[in-house]
Amino acid sequence: MRFLLGLPLLVIPVAIYHILVFGTMTPLDQSVLQFTLQPESLLVVSWGYFLIGLGLVLLYAEIFKSTRTGAVSMADHVLSTLLLAVCVVELIMLPEMATETFFILTLMTLIDVIAGFTAAMSGQRRDFPAPPREASVSQS
Repeated sequence: MRFLLGLPLLVIPVAIYHILVFGTMTPLDQSVLQFTLQPESLLVVSWGYFLIGLGLVLLYAEIFKSTRTGAVSMADHVLSTLLLAVCVVELIMLPEMATETFFILTLMTLIDVIAGFTAAMSGQRRDFPAPPREASVSQS
């Protein structure tokens, strides 16, 4: 169960995107949620916007996960980088992935990787003790 902590959370919206595009062939502009805001207005959320919203919430959680240290955190960074590489290659090579939804999901994985390495570097700086200061000796 502990190995699941090292799994990047952004793999969830990316996997759902793959299932929608390749598995069920569901169009991304198809309605998934509907909310009545006022008697005359209806908010309709499509699959594409749903995945972007889910990705934003999970990116928020990923940034908190990136502040951890240890072997699980290192595995999370490596897998996040691998997810970014896969998303970039798919975005460039597969016509089904050339959508604004997948581009924004790929951008979220990039932010996750940058935030993870930034948090790890700032955490490492705190782990090293400051060098001792030499006392200045004034001779008069």
